[in-house]
Amino acid sequence: MKFYLEDFNNMLPVARIPDEDLFNAMQHEIEMKFNLVRRLIGQSLYDQLSDLDVRVSDFNDDNDIAVELAKAVKRFVGTAAFHDILPQVDLVLTSTGFGVVSNQNVAPASVERVERLRQQLHEASLNYLDYMLDYARHFEIFKESEGWRLYLNTFFWNHRQCPMLGNPNGTRDYLDSLRPAIAEAEASVRILISPEFFLELLNAERTASATSIQEMAIDFVRKAVAAVVTKSPMAKTMARTLLSFLDEQLEHFPTYANSTAYQSNHFKPHENDKDDPCFIFA
Repeated sequence: MKFYLEDFNNMLPVARIPDEDLFNAMQHEIEMKFNLVRRLIGQSLYDQLSDLDVRVSDFNDDNDIAVELAKAVKRFVGTAAFHDILPQVDLVLTSTGFGVVSNQNVAPASVERVERLRQQLHEASLNYLDYMLDYARHFEIFKESEGWRLYLNTFFWNHRQCPMLGNPNGTRDYLDSLRPAIAEAEASVRILISPEFFLELLNAERTASATSIQEMAIDFVRKAVAAVVTKSPMAKTMARTLLSFLDEQLEHFPTYANSTAYQSNHFKPHENDKDDPCFIFA
């Protein structure tokens, strides 16, 4: 893929300068980020996007997912590359050490403002990574990639799921900080609804192929997991709500209906009757 100066200026107006020096200085970081994307989405999908030659500012009247994916890739590359190079854009190496480029027409920004900008770029790049994964999961060839294996192995893979975990403004960093707790809670739900059915729902989520009824089940799974992660007093209620929904829609979930988990969830102990030849004590 090619990253144009036009893309850079449309995405990052704060970086506009009278010439292309900054853009040219970023080429190494841009190439490194493209290499990262190539690993995350796979070479085949990357090549498919490269053939489109999309600009960030292009309109997508047909809502083509490949076009949106290409634009998300460029936004991720631009923000991540600029984040990485930002601390050194005004530094020069002299015989006596590093110095700061001086411009009598521009006052230097405070350290706090620069760090705030870097944080904004970092968060933006993480969010664009999520959008990239969201679009990529619509493509079958994405399943061969590192990104599919590393990021889409959980129901909590996108910053838009952070509000369920108590942080309406959370990013991937927040999700990663909760990853052990999420994994433990998902393991509990996996046992509750059976490993086979859990994987069935997860694969539907990973491939963007969930039916509307599966999407509802996935939402209940997320709520049950989130209640455990956040130590909500409603955790047991959320688990019961999930099971009640599955029971109500059982005809849509044969994998769960035929599982040992379903049998366990509906096991009724023997009740002694006066006409029984013997009584069972348990």
